[in-house]
Amino acid sequence: MSKTPFMPLWVSDFLGDTLDLDAAEVGAYMLLLMAQWNRDGCSLPNDQKKLQRVSRCGRNWAKVWGNIERYFDTDEAGVFSVRLRLEAQNVAAKREVNAHNGALGGKAKALKSNNVVLANATETLQRNPSIPEPEPYIEVDKSTSQEAVEYLRYLE
Repeated sequence: MSKTPFMPLWVSDFLGDTLDLDAAEVGAYMLLLMAQWNRDGCSLPNDQKKLQRVSRCGRNWAKVWGNIERYFDTDEAGVFSVRLRLEAQNVAAKREVNAHNGALGGKAKALKSNNVVLANATETLQRNPSIPEPEPYIEVDKSTSQEAVEYLRYLE
């Protein structure tokens, strides 16, 4: 199960890309995207029976897959949506930054009781140079493609 229970959905992009699909194809596509999101953006198995079951399609699976297959790429692990993988990596990077910055949040309170000079904001309007400015923490997986890294930097 995904560490993030919600999935960003860019409605205008989704609708614009799926205008030529019927309701069954849109539903199957969305269910496959949600299944990939639950795997934190990792690939779905490249097994037509499993994909059919995840998408909840019956006998018309061959037709449905023929129309939505173009939205997916394959690798050695299986089938995946490139856009969803990039979004999952972006959300994971933001989650890491938030966790890192959240851990820094308790330090100011600790300074309040330990070192009054560092914690006292009324002494000067200038930032104390002994306290470093927190930098955003972004860790990119070594297997992340250059395109994904550029996309993450673009979003900053």
